[in-house]
Amino acid sequence: MIIGLGTDILETARMARGMQSQRFCSKIFTEGELMYCSNKPLESAAGLFAAKEAAVKAIGTGFTGFWPCDVEIIHDANEKPMVHPLGVFKEICDSKQVIFQISISHTKDFVIAAAVAERDTYESRFKPANAKYRSGSRRRNRAAHFNYDGKRGN
Repeated sequence: MIIGLGTDILETARMARGMQSQRFCSKIFTEGELMYCSNKPLESAAGLFAAKEAAVKAIGTGFTGFWPCDVEIIHDANEKPMVHPLGVFKEICDSKQVIFQISISHTKDFVIAAAVAERDTYESRFKPANAKYRSGSRRRNRAAHFNYDGKRGN
C-alpha cells in the first residue's frame, strides 16, 4: 500500500559548490556513495541527494532527527537506484514498515527524483491491491469473447 510520495528538484550548480567541502560531503553522503560518484559526472551526486530528499518527503519526516547520510542510495546490477536506510532513519522505516521505489533523472543543469513509500507487509507484496478483482472476474471473462480482429465472437 502506498503511504507517501516525495519529489525533489535540484540545480546541479548548487551541488557543485557543496561538493567542494569535505564537511558537506561527510554529512550528506556515505563512503559507498562517495565511491560511486568518484568516477561519475556531478549530476550523479546531485541525483543521490535529490533521491534522499524525495525519500524523506515521502514518509513525511524531512531530515528531522537524522542526517542525510543515514539515507543511503545504492544501485543494483542494472543501476536501478534503491534506498538503503541506516541509523535513525532505518529505525523509522522499520517502525513504519516502509520500503521505497525511487527514480532519478537529470539534465546538465537540473536533477529530479521521485520516491514512493510503500508499506512493506506480506499482504502488500502478495495480495492483489484490489481484493474485489479475482482471476475469474467478469471483466476478464468478457475479454475472452473477442477475436483477435476485435469483433465479438462466441
